[in-house]
Amino acid sequence: MDYIQAGGMGALLNNGRPSLLVIHSMENPLQVGRARGIAKYFAGINTASAHYCVGPDEVIQCVPTNRKAWHAGPNANAFTLGYEQTGYAAYSRSDWLTATGRAQLANLASVCRADAARYGIPIRWATDEQIRAARYGTPAGFCTHADISRVLGGTNHWDPGNNYPRDLLMQAMNGQQIGDDMPSVTDIWDWKIGQNGIYGKDNMPAWQVLGYTHADGLWTQGLVKALPGTILGTSIKDADGINGTVGDRLAWIDKRARDTEAKVDQVAAAVTALGQTIEAMNTGQIAEQVKAQITDALKGLSITLTTKENA
Repeated sequence: MDYIQAGGMGALLNNGRPSLLVIHSMENPLQVGRARGIAKYFAGINTASAHYCVGPDEVIQCVPTNRKAWHAGPNANAFTLGYEQTGYAAYSRSDWLTATGRAQLANLASVCRADAARYGIPIRWATDEQIRAARYGTPAGFCTHADISRVLGGTNHWDPGNNYPRDLLMQAMNGQQIGDDMPSVTDIWDWKIGQNGIYGKDNMPAWQVLGYTHADGLWTQGLVKALPGTILGTSIKDADGINGTVGDRLAWIDKRARDTEAKVDQVAAAVTALGQTIEAMNTGQIAEQVKAQITDALKGLSITLTTKENA
C-alpha cells in the first residue's frame, strides 16, 4: 500500500484510536487511477482529507489511523476513520457493481477488515444509537457519510448514495465472495419483533434494510425512497397489533411478497422438472412404469372367495 501524506490532518483521535469507520464516495468516475489523483489532491490542500483513497486498482493511505482526518465534519472527525472510494453518490446499484466496481469493493473490504481487526471494531452497519455511542469510545462498526449527516449533523453530505451496495460490502468484509446482485430473502431478512417495531439484520429498522438492499423495483422499495423520513418513522399499531412505524409495515409487506414469490418459484421449478421428465420418456416407458406399479400393488393384495356352501 502506498502512502501519500495529506496536507490536512489533526491531532490524535480520541483515545488514540477510532471507534467508527466511515464510508465515502469521491464524486469522480469509478476508474483506475482516480484514487491516486484524489490522494495527490489531498496532499496539496489542508481543508479536506481522508485516511484512505480506494480505487479498483489500489489503496493509498493518506493519514495515519491514530490521527484525525478532515472527512466527516466537526462532530465526527475526532473518533472516526474515513475511506474515500471512487464513484458518485448518484450512481445506481448497477453502476457500483460493474466488474471495476466489484474490484473496488474487494479492495475497500480488505482495508476495512484489517482496520476493524486492529481496533476491535465489529464488522456491522452501526445503528443510530451505536453511532452516537461511538462519540464516547464505544466500538460501533461502519456507517456512511450520509449516516453522519443524518445522525450527528455538522455536515450535509449524502455519499455514497442510496443505491450503494452496502450489503455486498459487508459480505466482502466478512470474508465472503461478492455474490449475485440480488440476495435471497433468507440472506436479507432475519426478523424479530421488538417493543418499538420490526427489525432486520444488525438490529436495523426493517425499512432501512429494505431501502439499501433491494434493487428489483418492487413498489415497497419505491415508497421507501419516495416517502420522507417523518412519514416512514410515524408510529402505528397495525391490524395484527404490532407496534411499529409506517416503514416497518412496508418492510413487512415486502417480506411477505418475497416469501410468496419464492414459494411460487419453487412450485414453478417443480412443474418444469416434471414436464422435462415426462418429455424424456416415451409412451412405452410410461406404460411399463404404470404396469410395474400396478403389479407391485397387486402382489400385496389377498382375495378370499367365499362360496354360499362354505358360508
